Amino acid sequence: MTGVEATGDGIEIPPDAVEVYLIRKNLSFGTFNLTVGPSSEPYAVDESLRKTTGAFSFVVDCTAGRDVLIHIMAEVSVLFTVSVYAGREITPNSFMTSYLVPHKIPPIANESDLFDPECPVKEARVVCLPAALLQLIAQRTASSECTVGVLLQAPRFVLKRNNKLVRISVFSITCLNMFGIQSDWREDTCIVGERTTWQRVHCVCKNPRRAKRQLDIIKQANLHLRTHYLTAKVIVVPNPVDLHLEVIKKITQNPVTLFTEIEAEPQEQRYIRSMVIGLESAFITLPVQLVITSLFIYSQRRPLVSLNEVTPRKHPLKPAANEHWEERLGKWHAYEINKTHSQEPEKSNSHPAKPKSSVEVTSKGQPPPKQAESKVSGTQKKISGTQSKVSRPQKDVSRTQRKVSGTLRKVSDTPGKASGTQRKISRAQEKNKNTNNPNVEDNQSVSSEDLPPQPGSRALKEKPRMVLPRCCVSVAWLLVFLTCAVSSYFIIFYGLTYGLEKSIAWLFASFCAFTLSVFLVQPSKIMLLSSYRTSAAKYSKNLSWISNYHFTEIKLQNLWKDPEEMDRRHQFVMELRNSRMYQPLTQDEITIFKRKKRIKRRAFLFLIYILTHFIFLALLLSLVTILRPTDSFYYNQFIRDQFSVDLAGVTRLEGIYQWLNGVLLPLLHNDPNPTFLPDSSSKILGLPLMRQVRAQPGEITCLPAKKFVEGSLKGEIRCHPEYGMDPEDTKNYSGSWNKVSKRDTDKTTKGFTYKPPEKRWAYASHGLLHTYGSGGYTFYFFPAEQQFNSTLRLSELQKSHWLDEKTWSVIVELTTFNPDISLLCSISVIFEVSQLGVVNTSLNAHSFSLTHFNRKYSEEIYLYVAIYLFFLAYIADEVNVITDEWTAYVKSVYNWVSFALKFFLALLIVFFFRKYFLAIGVVRAYLSNPEDFIPFHAVAQVDHTMKMILGFLVFLTVLKTLRYSRVFYDVRLAQRAIQIALPGICHMALMLSVYFFVFMAFGYLVFGQDEWNYSDMIHATQTAVSYCVSAFQNTEFFNNRVLGILFLSSFILVMICILINLFRAVILSAYEEMKQPVYEEPSEEAEAMTYLCRRLRSAFCCLCFKPRAEDEPKFFINMVYGQPEKNSRRYLGLKTRNINGKKMVYLVV
Repeated sequence: MTGVEATGDGIEIPPDAVEVYLIRKNLSFGTFNLTVGPSSEPYAVDESLRKTTGAFSFVVDCTAGRDVLIHIMAEVSVLFTVSVYAGREITPNSFMTSYLVPHKIPPIANESDLFDPECPVKEARVVCLPAALLQLIAQRTASSECTVGVLLQAPRFVLKRNNKLVRISVFSITCLNMFGIQSDWREDTCIVGERTTWQRVHCVCKNPRRAKRQLDIIKQANLHLRTHYLTAKVIVVPNPVDLHLEVIKKITQNPVTLFTEIEAEPQEQRYIRSMVIGLESAFITLPVQLVITSLFIYSQRRPLVSLNEVTPRKHPLKPAANEHWEERLGKWHAYEINKTHSQEPEKSNSHPAKPKSSVEVTSKGQPPPKQAESKVSGTQKKISGTQSKVSRPQKDVSRTQRKVSGTLRKVSDTPGKASGTQRKISRAQEKNKNTNNPNVEDNQSVSSEDLPPQPGSRALKEKPRMVLPRCCVSVAWLLVFLTCAVSSYFIIFYGLTYGLEKSIAWLFASFCAFTLSVFLVQPSKIMLLSSYRTSAAKYSKNLSWISNYHFTEIKLQNLWKDPEEMDRRHQFVMELRNSRMYQPLTQDEITIFKRKKRIKRRAFLFLIYILTHFIFLALLLSLVTILRPTDSFYYNQFIRDQFSVDLAGVTRLEGIYQWLNGVLLPLLHNDPNPTFLPDSSSKILGLPLMRQVRAQPGEITCLPAKKFVEGSLKGEIRCHPEYGMDPEDTKNYSGSWNKVSKRDTDKTTKGFTYKPPEKRWAYASHGLLHTYGSGGYTFYFFPAEQQFNSTLRLSELQKSHWLDEKTWSVIVELTTFNPDISLLCSISVIFEVSQLGVVNTSLNAHSFSLTHFNRKYSEEIYLYVAIYLFFLAYIADEVNVITDEWTAYVKSVYNWVSFALKFFLALLIVFFFRKYFLAIGVVRAYLSNPEDFIPFHAVAQVDHTMKMILGFLVFLTVLKTLRYSRVFYDVRLAQRAIQIALPGICHMALMLSVYFFVFMAFGYLVFGQDEWNYSDMIHATQTAVSYCVSAFQNTEFFNNRVLGILFLSSFILVMICILINLFRAVILSAYEEMKQPVYEEPSEEAEAMTYLCRRLRSAFCCLCFKPRAEDEPKFFINMVYGQPEKNSRRYLGLKTRNINGKKMVYLVV
């Protein structure tokens, strides 16, 4: 700039500031189209609440100290909400700040204490991210090159994804100034102006203070001050990533996730992709595994030992697989005797000590006599008859065996009549030998080829076995290697979309999974399965008698024993058969085994019941923790401290206006932070409501006046109306209570409008005198407006005599929400006018939380599901118990406790769902119309009822623990003592109740007019109960000290010294008497606990390689079984003790 002095000489005037606008070219470079689409928020049921979202991310150098500008160029005129996140993940944990971006005014930044949101650029649709915010993101991500995620939200303006309506440019600008031609470009003189956009650059250059050194430089350069050069440097952030397109790109480039649903939200893609990968892995792995296993199993070579190769003979008796072993034994025994009887007896002098039931084989050339043949045939008929009765028990089989043996002895004793039978005699080493048959010599064997087929017997049909060619093994191995190769290929291919770090982590996770499967999972599976099969007891019924492999049939070759050795072995076998080991069990042993089996089963059930009980108790306690009663208590105390100021001083109707103006209005109207309580983060939800419940206009008649004052009053005395007895006023009035109006009025129209009770969300307000519904004449407060407005409206209300003698109650209701602890609080301040004209005040505050069913609160969802599954299991168990016991069900106290527990659990679930659906409706109503009174009090009352039910449920659950504590002797003793002393307890309780009522009535009638402790029956009852526990307070009795002293003395003497001590004596005497009977009675719980402890000690000793102790610890025995009462007469009798290590039986007299 140039000027003219007074002398006429021209001078140069440097300006203080110069603003320069630089218009940019090539605007298409550096911008990209942002994909936007409709959101899928579960709570946005109303169409007006649905939003359009778009997200992108970019990488920038956060340590450069430059501001980053985001210019939103949209074809629609909507309000955008821009949220900034640290990193590419759009999660609440990475949220930094947010901006409101209107259409024509500069963006509005959300205030934050973490950084300074000030930025020089203030232009519409241009969001400026200050350098302080970028440095904070760099600190959080611990990297100089930080990734910034940006989420755009706007009211819904598209129905599907679109990338042609919104364009984004991300850039940073620096203004440069140069003095002269040969100097350097400098950034400290010019700054970026507030009108900078993507199309133009606004630079503001200020005149710096010229130092002496700067003047010398200018003189040396011979330059004028007006010679300046200005430019701007626009740095476009490279490679911004559209998060919607990035998700689609990952899905389309990866064959593994082709089935992933593309329309899902960005934050749900990881969850959906993991689910799809798991399902596809299961559907691919299981069929391949089955095919490979089948190929390996059915392509093996045929077994080396088969049924025909083991022995050439086929047993004619092949019973069915489901036949009992006793039936099989009977058939086998009959067949062996028949086979032996068909041989010809032969006398031998070399075996003088042969048993009588043995069969002698004669020489080949002697023909059998006819009598022997007839007897043999008769014996065969008997045997065949025996075979037809194989279904009888073992006693019948042994009886049949004795009959057949006697018949054989008759046949063997007949001389010379069995010489005609010829049989082939072979060595024992060439045929199978049955050593368990005592009727056959050990060195003899009979061929089964000459035996006739037995009636009822059928040959065994071997099941065909599928055998694949040997080459299928190679195919199976080929499939194994091919599966490994394909899996490796997809692992590498899928890992390429993650980048280097995630690819390495992916590969490491795959290697760890393979290693764990080979070295941990599969060996553990084999060991556990083998241990389970080994530990399970095997019986004869578990053995398969018909199978493809008869390993029990052993082919004996070249086996020959000396006859004396065979006799000796035979005698040893007979001795074993006659020993106790092979004798049938006695009745006592059977009883002992059955008792042990019952104890084992009972211990198993006891362990299951006690574990499920404590798991359920832990779930209930977790539910109590989620409801957060401690936070609710402190929040209620805070609300009561705020609203109870000067509340006790309101005794007249005029005092209600004073309290509203002095206490309530300052709480509702917070000028620094509207709709919030002062000095708190509690927000007022909706509009606070004040409503009046009043009686219908008209005079109420009372008793005639002459009954009270004779001759002074003619007519009748007028009384105040009583709530619940007289009708309630429900008409609409205009301006005063005398002008009836039939038109509807809104919240601001002058007049008194009656609001009917809520039908959809019904609730009640509980005062000191009565319980009121949700209807009444309403008056609304507007917290967003100035306090002066509410004060003016209240003064007009007072001038129109809104409160008069017809007023029953005035109720102020509002709901607050504290986001720091996620609790809502429903507040009710009730002013009740009594019949005496005195106003009684009460304050109710109930805090509660809402249930969340989203993935962020997954632990809470799992807890609710677990409780619901326990409810279903309990219902099924209770139905099973009722069907088993029927009439005996009602005779057990434990059954009543269990039934009450299930009943309260069902009520809890019903009220839980009632609260959930009620809260959904109320929240939707608030979101659709926040400028109205929202009845959150209905949700609060349901929550209060649900917590009461939960309290009873926890009480019954803890009470049920006594059933499992019966394992202890003292608990059983206490229960049995109370059970025995129950008649005496009832008698003493009746006597105590009579005297208690006498003293309570006496105190109420004598001291009720002067003492607060006896002013009504409730207070008198509380005072008498406190006297019973020796809590004597406020016992001055100023009105009548003599009667007060006599009253207290008689109460102490009769109630405390006599009756209460007698009550204790009844219980203690029963306790002493039942010590010995409880000690002698068996306890199922104690036996189950002893069995479990013994098994636990055995397992512990096996793990620690210590020998197991035979006896239980004395402490454990005393705790579970107790000790006998030696001084009692019940201790006398026949006893058993260990004396000096010997078990002695003695009699105590």
